[in-house]
Amino acid sequence: MSTLDSVYLVAIITPIGNFNLTTRQILMNIPSPKSRRDTVEFALCERRLHVMAPLKTALGQTGYSQFHNARDVDELRLMLAGRPIDLIVADIELPDGDLLKLVKDIRHGRAGRNPFVVIMVTSWAMEADMVRSAIDAGVDDFLVNPISPQGLADRIRNIVEARKPFIVTSDYIGPERRRDPRRSSDIPYFNPPNTLREKELGNLDALANVEAEIERSAIEMREERLRRIGFQISFLVDLVTPKLVDPPFDDQTVRHLRGLETAAREAVEKLKGTKFEAIATLCKSMLGLAKRINADPANLATKDRELLSPLSIAILEAFYPGRDGGDLMNEIASAVSNFTKRG
Repeated sequence: MSTLDSVYLVAIITPIGNFNLTTRQILMNIPSPKSRRDTVEFALCERRLHVMAPLKTALGQTGYSQFHNARDVDELRLMLAGRPIDLIVADIELPDGDLLKLVKDIRHGRAGRNPFVVIMVTSWAMEADMVRSAIDAGVDDFLVNPISPQGLADRIRNIVEARKPFIVTSDYIGPERRRDPRRSSDIPYFNPPNTLREKELGNLDALANVEAEIERSAIEMREERLRRIGFQISFLVDLVTPKLVDPPFDDQTVRHLRGLETAAREAVEKLKGTKFEAIATLCKSMLGLAKRINADPANLATKDRELLSPLSIAILEAFYPGRDGGDLMNEIASAVSNFTKRG
């Protein structure tokens, strides 16, 4: 997470379900007559094929039939490029790649056809750092092996009935997991397209327009991420400006200056082809300014230091044309204050 983004709850999930349940008990989760459960496409990704076999058998007897296997991360990436997968259940230790990097690539639109696909990660370990990393990548759920058919069915039902809304920050896209969702926040959230839900419930109208809805939501998500990058630029400028009058800079200020350069570069790279493309000139100016400061911080020119704040304000107001400039700067000041208090 970036220095600005909210603190997220880490929840370690213990092994789920009861292995002694019969198929008849699992069948209590009978789909509605209009359900399109038979069209739900699973990607089941596990090094140990025997782990997934009983899950496929039991879930198949409850109406699911479209199961696709991947033995490694590269195979899963190829599968997602070619198939409209609705639910991924994947071992965090899949070989030949970094599964959590793939998850992040999916959420950021760099892999697969649907950045909102439901993703459940499994593990044979129950380590807090591993859970934290999975959550930070944007997974919907983290399951500890061994997984029972009933346990997986329960998790699927929860995603259908109460999937968490998504948020977009400068470096995170995925389910909203703030410790207290009721607290005020300038970070908006949205309900992502959920093809698993629409197929489970047989929402034919939604399914008929699902590709257009995914594309519309993906565009809105990319635009919101650009806004968050613009916010991050102003946030970092506000953090570092008071420190720039007296070089050499402390380690934290150096990190923030490098973060400013990274944020400006990412904005420049991602603005092309968006409705914010005209802001690229401002972001290029900020990138050049950050590069000059980072290249020779000991000899920071006064004009460069004085340009940082007005340039960051211009970028922020360009990303939020309908917002009052004073309100935006108050949000930045509040974010800086909260970050400073956290130390």
